[in-house]
Amino acid sequence: MAERANCAPFLSELCDMLGLPRPDPASGGDYRFERGVTRQEDDGSTSSRRIDLYRRGCFVCEAKQGATPHGQPGLFGGNSEAQHRANIRNTPAWTRHMQKAKGQAEGYARDLLSVAPASSADRAVE
Repeated sequence: MAERANCAPFLSELCDMLGLPRPDPASGGDYRFERGVTRQEDDGSTSSRRIDLYRRGCFVCEAKQGATPHGQPGLFGGNSEAQHRANIRNTPAWTRHMQKAKGQAEGYARDLLSVAPASSADRAVE
């Protein structure tokens, strides 16, 4: 929960620091948070996914929250010890977590390529 709550503010502030425009959360357009995408599963079924930050033709961003070794509690608390250990930066668990996030983002990019940009299916997911 804390990861999702912190994602948009963090990425918005990063855009400010880089001198880039912020995504428009209300537009539903080509540069936004929480862009929907449909994944075609191997068994023929589909599932709905959400891209943390999307800019058409540029990038997909899958955000993950890290923690310091001294313990950074979640925004709303309640993180299990296993979740906290997986989020401690520069540990083997954190590296696996980041590799999984990279794979997730690459999967989103493939999912986007499998849908024609102007198709009604693309608009329905958004």
